Amino acid sequence: AMASIDVCAWPLRANAPAVSPDGKSLACVVGSDGTLNLFTLNVDGTHARQLTSYSHGEQVYNPKWSPDGKTILFDYSIKDGRDIAMVAVGGGEVTPVLATGQDERNAVFTPDGSKLIFSSDKSGVFNLYQYDLTTKQSVQLTNVLGGAFMPTMNLSGQLVFASYTSAGYKIAMIDSIRPLA
Repeated sequence: AMASIDVCAWPLRANAPAVSPDGKSLACVVGSDGTLNLFTLNVDGTHARQLTSYSHGEQVYNPKWSPDGKTILFDYSIKDGRDIAMVAVGGGEVTPVLATGQDERNAVFTPDGSKLIFSSDKSGVFNLYQYDLTTKQSVQLTNVLGGAFMPTMNLSGQLVFASYTSAGYKIAMIDSIRPLA
């Protein structure tokens, strides 16, 4: 059965919900006074917890859970472009993961939690890259002309993403990812 949240008990406007791996919690983005912050709450709407404390117009986007349910990855924007950070579900310091002059966004964990797949305009066009959380190295995975965004990966390692073409957005799939030479 589908649960619904009692909006009277949850007075904040939330968007971009992401369900935890165990199905018990949600991560979402909540806006106030032009600033967006990251929250978690139980799927029944109880126990809301604010994980980021931005207050000067910063924006948070696309929360994604780590496979072990202990960390939430998100995009954030302070002025121009986006960067990628993570924070422990229990709260604490926000850790920047990819914060460069380029725009990095839409990060997701690989199924084993050791790497991230994200979109970056490093080449002048948004393409997908894989970032190794241990070695801190990135490799390019796609080379499209219009742009590659919003990756998601299943447990079999298939990568699905939105690709922008002259005919608009299309859904593309890569059966097994390999770095471009």
